Amino acid sequence: VTMNTHDYVGEIEERLDFPKDWEIDVMQLAGENLPPLTPKQIIERLRSPIGSKQLRDIAAGKKNAVVTFDDISRPTPVHLIAEHVANELNAAGIDDDHILFICAQGSHQSMTHSEAMAKLGPVFQRCPWMSHNIHTNCLDVGRTTWNNRIQVNGFLANADVKVLIGAIRDHPGFGYSGGAKSIIPGMVSLETIKYNHAVIGGIPKGNRVYEGHDNPNTGRNHVI
Repeated sequence: VTMNTHDYVGEIEERLDFPKDWEIDVMQLAGENLPPLTPKQIIERLRSPIGSKQLRDIAAGKKNAVVTFDDISRPTPVHLIAEHVANELNAAGIDDDHILFICAQGSHQSMTHSEAMAKLGPVFQRCPWMSHNIHTNCLDVGRTTWNNRIQVNGFLANADVKVLIGAIRDHPGFGYSGGAKSIIPGMVSLETIKYNHAVIGGIPKGNRVYEGHDNPNTGRNHVI
């Protein structure tokens, strides 16, 4: 069986070998044969958001923007999107030097230059970029109703305009990747990530932990 898989370096044809007496069915995902969006279609969708103003209208009169993107472990074709996002911000009056792209990799390893270049495409040469750091420059913005202390990336918190680029994909623990996961765990501190994963993530199993209590997963007491 040969099939195409997508990676940050492009499309790869992979071959899987099975015993001759096996009966093989290849189950394709919905939309497998649909053509990808053209640059023109991407721009049209950017300019026709659902239930929101256009990005250029949101950014009008603002001084700076932060655009987050998911890391190399996700197949999102950020390079096809990022340049158009930057162009829309430019149209609103924000120049390239004031558009910061941040990899929302959470506690994953930081991006290398080659990975970031492949992820961002042409915008890599235009705008500054960095990887989020879970240990520094995280601002405390309060607690959630689940008692999680939210410490979010300072550049993102202070940006006049915030844009998140990420794929919405099935996730075994929290429903889906992308969307809200671009912030938690993508752009928060290690403390916030640990509480989110080990504490809140353990609630369906009957485990609930609060600060001040010991827990082998979070360094605090474990209570049920």
